[in-house]
Amino acid sequence: MDQLAKYIVALTNLYGMVHKNKVVEIYNSQNKEQISTKDVEKYTVEPLVDKIAKHFVRVYKNYFVNESIIEFGEFDIMLRKKADKPYYVPNKKELLKYTDQFYFERNEQYNKLLNYVKEKFFEGDVTAAEEFCTEIQLMCQDEFDLKAVMHNFERMDIAFESFEQADEVIQIVRDLANNTRIWENNGYTPKEIFEKFEKPYLKPLLKEPYLFNEPNSENTKKKQKVGRNDPCPCGSGKKYKNCCLNKFDH
Repeated sequence: MDQLAKYIVALTNLYGMVHKNKVVEIYNSQNKEQISTKDVEKYTVEPLVDKIAKHFVRVYKNYFVNESIIEFGEFDIMLRKKADKPYYVPNKKELLKYTDQFYFERNEQYNKLLNYVKEKFFEGDVTAAEEFCTEIQLMCQDEFDLKAVMHNFERMDIAFESFEQADEVIQIVRDLANNTRIWENNGYTPKEIFEKFEKPYLKPLLKEPYLFNEPNSENTKKKQKVGRNDPCPCGSGKKYKNCCLNKFDH
């Protein structure tokens, strides 16, 4: 990809959707060679639009949009959620890492969860722990639901030693969710929005206590919605949006 295409893809992955004028603004703030809106508009028509389409970026109403938002019909909903919120803009080196659709910051909270489950539940197996924690991270990025996360522990046959350990895990997961960069916050974490901008955007992540004695039945599992950024149910290791999204009814 050329430099401008990289910016379009990276910003779309970071924000979920980004207006063409915001692309110009951020690109020009980080590069000596300046661009105009006309330069960006070349990527809204053939042949350049095909370059970004390969990376699951679509063009809609002057925005570059992650295709999952279009597929789920969530453009207007996401636009309302993002309204009036500031944009998190990492430095150029960090920003361009988001050209990888699977990239996310392995921050302090993620490493805490990783180290905990590695030692407590995976007998030091780093690879297995990493795969598990990556799934949890994806769930934090996309419509976080603590019950769905806890069912993920059950799916792996992870049994807590006590209610105290379960509460400890819940707190670690909640901390991760509050420190995860999400689309509806324009790349900011819920904690950053709350602390830096003093606006009431920090939603409670747990509306009611998690019931550990809930039945873990097949019927319960079937009712769980598969989020667009969740691991695909087919077991391919890819995100649902990039694998079987169009094969399932949703």
